[in-house]
Amino acid sequence: MDRFVLMFLVFATSCAIGLWGLGQRPAVAPRFQPGVERLGESSHRAPAAKADAASQAASETNAPADTTLHRGRGLHSGHGSFSSTAPTKIPDLRVNQVLQVRLPEREIVGRVLGWDDFQVAMLSNRGVLHYLPWREQLGHASLPGRLRPLSAAELQAELSREFGSAFVVRGSAQFVVVQPRGSTRDWARSMQQFYGNVQTYCSARRIPWREPSFPLVAIVLPSRQAMLNYAAKQQEPLTDNILAYYSVNSNRVIMYDTSDGRGKEGDSNASLDLATVFHEAFHQIAFNVGLHRRTVPPPMWVSEGLASAFETDGLADHRRSRGIRDRLNPVHCRLFQDYSRQPGFARDIAQLLADDEMFRRDPDRAYALAWGMAFYWLEQAPDAWALYLQQLNRHPPFEAVPAAQRRSDFGQLMPGSSAEFAARLARFYRQF
Repeated sequence: MDRFVLMFLVFATSCAIGLWGLGQRPAVAPRFQPGVERLGESSHRAPAAKADAASQAASETNAPADTTLHRGRGLHSGHGSFSSTAPTKIPDLRVNQVLQVRLPEREIVGRVLGWDDFQVAMLSNRGVLHYLPWREQLGHASLPGRLRPLSAAELQAELSREFGSAFVVRGSAQFVVVQPRGSTRDWARSMQQFYGNVQTYCSARRIPWREPSFPLVAIVLPSRQAMLNYAAKQQEPLTDNILAYYSVNSNRVIMYDTSDGRGKEGDSNASLDLATVFHEAFHQIAFNVGLHRRTVPPPMWVSEGLASAFETDGLADHRRSRGIRDRLNPVHCRLFQDYSRQPGFARDIAQLLADDEMFRRDPDRAYALAWGMAFYWLEQAPDAWALYLQQLNRHPPFEAVPAAQRRSDFGQLMPGSSAEFAARLARFYRQF
């Protein structure tokens, strides 16, 4: 019987308040658990065999033919662990099927992404990933048609009930934002502007983009403690130096508002906090517009390198970018230049291409090098970079990608050795 892997996905990093890059940002690697996927009455195959890449992507969004992460000074988290007891009977399922599951305290309707002997993975009409153990289900029923995403108006009403009168819910073209009543910043407007700037940059470089299938939700809480309490309630424990995080499963960005009581917008603290928020917002955007897939996480150097690039003023706001120097991340660039002169630089690049271990062992080095690698391809070869991102998205969902496959994927982007790539990077960044 073939095996596949359902993921418990946690990319966790943190940074102390201060200059970007000075805090420790330890990352927790993905945890995987084995399982068996069922494909109807008589077939038992790995996910790669169940559909083509377009159909696979369709199961993760609500697109006709086509579904993340946390990071430093923020967090990508996802949950979905296995039950210890197998069910007495598992229904016949198919990928993309709309299923209604009845639990002791609620009902969940979602599109089936995968399943095994212990649980089913589903994407709800709110864009939430659910991992539902069979043993906790009171009943389930197949529903006709396609999953209809909740509209922005429906989601706003639901969030108003969830957070109560102390908060106001604001919307924009792509975002629904919950923030404290009386907060001075219009976060929906800030997030929408950032979305537009990322889209403009990608469009100018012909990087494929699709509109999100679900409204993008951001939760702004009044204090750090309120954010910690919220995360604990969602079973997403944080360290107390986190400023913002993106939850893979809920598809929400969660932050707390530092523009009030700690200085006006535009001061150094506010700028740092916006960089953190934009880093986390980029993760949310990337996993909803097709740059990444939530069930096929890319190498961390790709996801974190891109988010570190777009948190800077020159990419977060294209009006501030007149040339490539305006788009540099100055702290990461300085660190990258320092690391590139060290004897082990080529070895470090090779390790990032093979695995994510450096994000745990030496997060400052990992983030700086990841930024340098991703920024190089964004600026120097965006067409090839776009094809590489598409290749990463073709991997079967819920499966770990081994080091050999990661190297092979990168070899399609740049034939040659990792040492040659390291030398090319070192030459490129000497000009700054």
